[in-house]
Amino acid sequence: MATDVQGWAIGFEPSLIDGEFQQVLAKLFRNSVIIRPPLSLLEQSSSLLQVVEKVQLGPSDAYTGRTLQTLLMALLSLLAGQLIGTAVQTKSRERRAEMIEQAFHKLLHQHYQAWKQPVQYADALAITVPHLNDVVKTITGFSPSTLIQDRSILEAKRLLYYTQLSVKEIGYEVGYQEPVYFNKLFRKLTGQTPLTFRRQVRD
Repeated sequence: MATDVQGWAIGFEPSLIDGEFQQVLAKLFRNSVIIRPPLSLLEQSSSLLQVVEKVQLGPSDAYTGRTLQTLLMALLSLLAGQLIGTAVQTKSRERRAEMIEQAFHKLLHQHYQAWKQPVQYADALAITVPHLNDVVKTITGFSPSTLIQDRSILEAKRLLYYTQLSVKEIGYEVGYQEPVYFNKLFRKLTGQTPLTFRRQVRD
């Protein structure tokens, strides 16, 4: 456990802050914020806080309040600049991830019968398989492999219900050339065989 830890806590009247800057700060500090600032920001902030402390503890005059307000604005401006940069980068990464996930699902709809491996989707999206896995799992909660299988089995269920195709033919339709593998996969994901499912949903 750390001992003899020192730091600063600052409280201020919001009305002292410029109106436009108030809106920026309100958005940035709406919730608790933890930042990992670069060393330069730490040094600048520390220097400003030391000056604030000295001014506050020293003798006051007619301009002490104005001096403290100016120093506070400088400190908040430094922090806001860091947070805005972080927010823009995070927003950009999140937007990029959403685009990848949406493009993956579009490709999945088009190619689930033929493309059974995540690498095929990653290649089409010009990204690595690990990156595709990370993005898709973060957004959907499922891996690309799971979603590929689920999409195939969903179509198999539809065909079992609406058509008279045999289980073997349905396996071919959804991209599985080995009937035994298709049956095992269907049972693994649904808890029943294709024929049991067909009888159940048609009764």
